[in-house]
Amino acid sequence: MRSRRFQAALLVTVLLLSMLSGIRLPSAGAANGSFGGGDGSAGNPYVIEDVWDLQNMSGNLDAHYILKNDINASVMR
Repeated sequence: MRSRRFQAALLVTVLLLSMLSGIRLPSAGAANGSFGGGDGSAGNPYVIEDVWDLQNMSGNLDAHYILKNDINASVMR
């Protein structure tokens, strides 16, 4: 009985962790969130083109950014 409970708890834990792993934001350099250019310096800021770039800003709040165009955030759910 105890073994079944342990297995069930382990399965639930693995499922929850696998679901949470999909929440991570794309890293700079990945598609959707790779910025439209720039290196993040004051003279060459990252170019924010879409909602993924906007979210990817959280990975480096010390960098410099510019907004290329209006962003439609309705694509995020």
